[in-house]
Amino acid sequence: MTPAGGDGGGHFDGEFGRQYETLAVRSIPAYDALFQMAKGLLEEAVGENANMLIVGAGGGKEIATFGANSGWRFTGVDPSAQMLAFAQAKADQQGISDRVHLQVGYAADLPLEPLYDAATCILVLHFVPNDGAKLALLKDIAARLKIGAPLVLASVFGDEESLGRARPVWRRFQRDNGRTVEDIESTSAALRHSNYPTTEARLLELLREAGFTDIYHFYTALWFGGWVMRKK
Repeated sequence: MTPAGGDGGGHFDGEFGRQYETLAVRSIPAYDALFQMAKGLLEEAVGENANMLIVGAGGGKEIATFGANSGWRFTGVDPSAQMLAFAQAKADQQGISDRVHLQVGYAADLPLEPLYDAATCILVLHFVPNDGAKLALLKDIAARLKIGAPLVLASVFGDEESLGRARPVWRRFQRDNGRTVEDIESTSAALRHSNYPTTEARLLELLREAGFTDIYHFYTALWFGGWVMRKK
């Protein structure tokens, strides 16, 4: 879940990346439920057989959650080689490596054919700057999807007021899940200059401009949100 259209793996190639999944479980409310909901949405949309694109596949949470669908094949991209190694290990552990192709890089590096039946971009977009790069990433994903194909996207979202109100609750949530104040401050410092949230209104504009429609907001947990949509 590292930047898939930004400036590289960054701190995900170090100690932060090694601890990412543990940190995510303790820091993102309903983290596991988010992926289970994504799985259900995709199963409803594409059925038993599908060629899936996972944007920001590092860590392998999508592979671990979706891999039991024996008719699904996965192509994952991520700029962090370290995080992709974790994803490959999960594919190996599940015995599904023959259905998984992982590539270091970005969505833009993938060929435009064949088109995918579905895609995910979960907990990636807030790492992509608000300088046109978000729209570019969404267009790169759309260009590689069949018409009508679903995209499940999750990201930090909100304006300054809503983000500010959520911050102390988020810190308390982490403390209640076993993180020390020092750990929380360390993570916050690591992320402070690499997070670029946007409002939901702006996000919806970007999604429509990129070529998506039928957008449904299915998940909210503090400043984390999830949406599912279709390629127009």
